[in-house]
Amino acid sequence: GNLAAGSVAVTGAATLGGNVTTTGAQSYGSTTLTSDVALAGSSLMLNNVTGGGNDLTLTGATTAGSITGVDTLRSAAGTTITASSLAVTNGNFGGNVATTGAQTYTGSLTTANGVSLTASSLSAGNASLGGDVTTSGAQTYGPLAPTNGITLQSTTAGTIAMGPVTGGRDLTVSTAGIA
Repeated sequence: GNLAAGSVAVTGAATLGGNVTTTGAQSYGSTTLTSDVALAGSSLMLNNVTGGGNDLTLTGATTAGSITGVDTLRSAAGTTITASSLAVTNGNFGGNVATTGAQTYTGSLTTANGVSLTASSLSAGNASLGGDVTTSGAQTYGPLAPTNGITLQSTTAGTIAMGPVTGGRDLTVSTAGIA
């Protein structure tokens, strides 16, 4: 079932099968999803999340370890996600996403206008991007559709590869030493 509370703190492993809404903070140890889950609070702290092929929707500034096995990872408008790494099927973001490691989207990746992604490397199938992407390494995209003027930048000599580009918006590609 669903839970509404002032705050939630789970110090050990957590299994979530319903939505959790709080007026305050939420924190979880290693978390496994058993169905589609929406978490909403003033802040969300997740250790490592295993999605089991389920959807995860986040509303509130989120700090996480790795997030893997989620079908669609969503964030509400303005919700920032800071994590060690993401390996999910689909991403749909209304706020900035920053990882110290890789971001991997085996399906589609969608960001709202002005939403930026930062990672060590990034790969996505179909990508509809409204904001800039900055990596220290490579970026790989299938078909790419900028919805706004965007920049894809690798701060090292990482390659940036993409399939067909559509959308008629400005696209700047920059790698270390090449602009």
